[in-house]
Amino acid sequence: MFWKSVEETDANAARIVACVNACAGINPEAVPELVNALTELELRTREFLAGELVTFPAALLPQVRKTLDKARGK
Repeated sequence: MFWKSVEETDANAARIVACVNACAGINPEAVPELVNALTELELRTREFLAGELVTFPAALLPQVRKTLDKARGK
């Protein structure tokens, strides 16, 4: 049987508590949508900064705001 040290068990427990606390107040159903919206915004922002887009992709901002509101339970 594999046994972990007390220190490793305590460190893992602390990480779990930190993750749970960090997610407090976030609607779990909105997380995939949130990741998709922010990923799209990041991609378009990189394209803009690289000069591949002439204008900043401001049209994505309402989608990001809506998704953030959903994640926050608003």
